[in-house]
This record gives sequence, structure tokens and C-alpha cells, in this order.
Amino acid sequence: MRKFFDFFGKKSEKKNKAMISYLVCVIIAAVLWSLNALNKEYDTSIMYPVKYINHPIGRFPSSQLPKELLLNVHASGFSILSQNINSSISPMVLDLNAYANFTNNTSNKEIVVCEINSSSIREKLGHLLSSDIKLQEIYPAFLNINFIKAANKKVAIEPVANYTFKRQFTLKNELYTTPDSILISAPINIIDDIEKISTKEVTLKDLDKNTLIKTKLLIPKDVYVNNDNVTLHFDVEQYTEAKRIFPINVINIPKDKILKLFPNKVEISYKVGLSHYKTANNDNFTFIVDYKETSNSSYLTIKCIDKPNYISDMTISPKKVEYIIDQKEDNN
Repeated sequence: MRKFFDFFGKKSEKKNKAMISYLVCVIIAAVLWSLNALNKEYDTSIMYPVKYINHPIGRFPSSQLPKELLLNVHASGFSILSQNINSSISPMVLDLNAYANFTNNTSNKEIVVCEINSSSIREKLGHLLSSDIKLQEIYPAFLNINFIKAANKKVAIEPVANYTFKRQFTLKNELYTTPDSILISAPINIIDDIEKISTKEVTLKDLDKNTLIKTKLLIPKDVYVNNDNVTLHFDVEQYTEAKRIFPINVINIPKDKILKLFPNKVEISYKVGLSHYKTANNDNFTFIVDYKETSNSSYLTIKCIDKPNYISDMTISPKKVEYIIDQKEDNN
């Protein structure tokens, strides 16, 4: 039996050696074939990235600018491979302000036109391409870019944050930013729809002291700002729990009706920062029930329509009240 396994073990080892030898030969052949292919000369096309700088001041392109140019070239396989690698690192930079001119050829004189002929950038591309690559043609052969006049508008900055506190701490004031607003520039056709600019979301845990966090603005497409840096302010203080009792107001009641509520007051509890504890009073809270709900329910739901923004975790009791409808006496 041992001789049986030894025989087949040696046979398997021979097969493995043969397979390895075969794979080595295939790899060598593939390498030699690739080297031979890369040494040959080709007429081919490559995509070359473009970066645009210095838009005409106060204007935006009316359509998306091409991110790449199509180049017809003649070169060896090695040169083309090398160029494809390097072009992703070194795009061609086009200074649009150098090509921009006011033109009377359009019916709208608010338009600034950039006219870029491929012949004007051929020399620039020649310096960027490998010396072994012969540039034959550039597509598109002509770029005609219209820049429309921009509008300016001051909009609010909306802080966006996800945060938690250590036990017995809360925000003293609403989360805010400095600056609290920003001047934006954008094409006239989109600026009217922009009412605010949000910050990138900031995440903080276990806050127990005043904290300043620098972050960036989320700038929409085709919108320009001078500075996208803002500071988020977390004004933190200890809180206490408070309880108060408030009257319940009735809305939408007919002039000839009286609505009696049982009970007619609501008790609330909430968390409030120590600096605002004495500030919260009857003038800061409004609780209502709606007479219109009497048509389909024997209970009325209590709603809070006004409360200070510096309180949190408010609970009310009761949430609903019973009622009786009486007719007002006619004094006539």
C-alpha cells in the first residue's frame, strides 16, 4: 500500500513541476509579446484632461466646460502608455481670462465670450506631451464658451451638526456660526432659488463646555463664494428641570358658543439651562385646543404653538382634555 501512494505521489509532483514550467513559459511569452507591441509605432487617440482657471470676473459658463480634449497622436506604445499615466497628474491649465473678450456679435452684451482655437493651445500641449509623441489633431478644434453675468445675494448660513452632551448639560443658545451669512455669486437663473447655504455636518459627543469647531460650507454647483470657512459655536451650560402650569386657550370658537375645558390648564416639565431658568414665563408659552375638533371627538388635543427655543425635552400633562359646549346668553 505504501508503494502505491509513493508511486502516485511522485507522479503528482511531476505534474506540478510540468504545470509550473508551462506557466513560466506563458508569462515569458506574454512579456515578450507586450514589449514587442509597445515598441511599435501607432496612430491613436488619447484623452487629455483640462483644468480651467480665472473665469471672467462676475460671470459663469452658460454650459458645462469639456473636462478633456481628444488628441490624435502618432507615437510608440511605450510613449502612449507613459503619457496616459502622466496626464492624470498634469492636466493642461487654461487661463480663461486670457481668452475672454467682450463681443458685439451677440444680441446680449452682458455675455463674455471665450474663443479658444486649437492652434492657440497646440504649443502648450506640445510642451506637456512626451517629446516622442507627435501631435496631429485636437478635438474639439474650436471652443466657444459663453459666460453669462452673475448675480450677488446675501444668504443665511445653516449649521448642520450631530451632537450629544454629558449628563446635566445642554446648549445655552441655539447653534450658530460666524459668519452667520455669506455673499454668494451665481447665474441669475438659479440664484433666486438659494435661500441658505449649509455647513458640512459636524459630529461631537459628550459636550460639557463651550466648543468652537471650524468646518466648510457645502457650496452648490455653479455658486461662488470668496471664503467657504466657517466656525460653529456650541455654547454649553448645565441645565435643570422645571415644571410650570399654563392656561389653555381655545381657537376657532364661534361667537355664540362657550367651551368649558376639564381641566382648563396644562402642566409641563422641561429641561432648561441655568441662565434661562428665570426667563421662561407665561409670555413664552402658548397652549391651545381647536374648537373645530369638537365635531368628531369627545376629547380635544392640547397643542403647544409657542415655546422658547432654549428649552428641551418638554412633556405636557394631560395631552387631551374633555369639554362641554354651552350657548352664550343673548343679552338682547
